[in-house]
Amino acid sequence: MYKNLSLVALVVILGLLAGHPASSVPSSPASPLIVRTAAFPNQTAPIPSTPLLTPTKTGLYRVSAYMTQIVPTTTSNVTSFLELTWTDDAGPEDTGLLGPVDLNANGKGYGNFSGGGAPGGVAIIEAVAGQPVNFSVGATNNVTNLGTYSVYFVVERLN
Repeated sequence: MYKNLSLVALVVILGLLAGHPASSVPSSPASPLIVRTAAFPNQTAPIPSTPLLTPTKTGLYRVSAYMTQIVPTTTSNVTSFLELTWTDDAGPEDTGLLGPVDLNANGKGYGNFSGGGAPGGVAIIEAVAGQPVNFSVGATNNVTNLGTYSVYFVVERLN
């Protein structure tokens, strides 16, 4: 009797497996492709709109940025912003990726991020092929003395 039940169970399992081709089994997910890294060390002035990447393929991209304040500014009450601009299916877009950052660092190597934020930021964007993804660094009240700071980027294509 156990032999017959075992045989029936084996036939049922084989029948279920036969109904699902091997191609329906998900493959291992691919890691995102790093398409750009960039470093802008030891900056002392605002950075005007600067191309970070001009994608060759429309798709989703993850832009990771890190900004560190090396030498505080001597100007009081100054905050800076790192802005990202790009074009998606809806047209031109922009976002404040990092900031505001208090450039009077008060002993913190990365400055003081308003609201207790962190020195790094991530934006996931849809970027249209052939249209640049730009970044800029500016400061409140058009202050040009930003002390000394560095900005670092990694851009990954997600699809």
